Amino acid sequence: MSIGTPGNNNVNHTFAAMLARAANVDFVNVPYTGGSKVLTDLAGNQIDAGVLKPLEACERCEQNPEGRAAADETPA
Repeated sequence: MSIGTPGNNNVNHTFAAMLARAANVDFVNVPYTGGSKVLTDLAGNQIDAGVLKPLEACERCEQNPEGRAAADETPA
């Protein structure tokens, strides 16, 4: 599973690692230079999931309420 995070070795990256461990899945952290780039690749199915702080995602979600939600981990 690939999980996009804005950066490396930060709260988002740590949470992604904890989530993957709790779910007993292997994951690859895909670091980005910002949350908007994570959302772009998540919407384009380039990564499996994204871990963002609410403020990083809220504006984009309000602009595109029909888009793929980061919390939706249902396989396609």
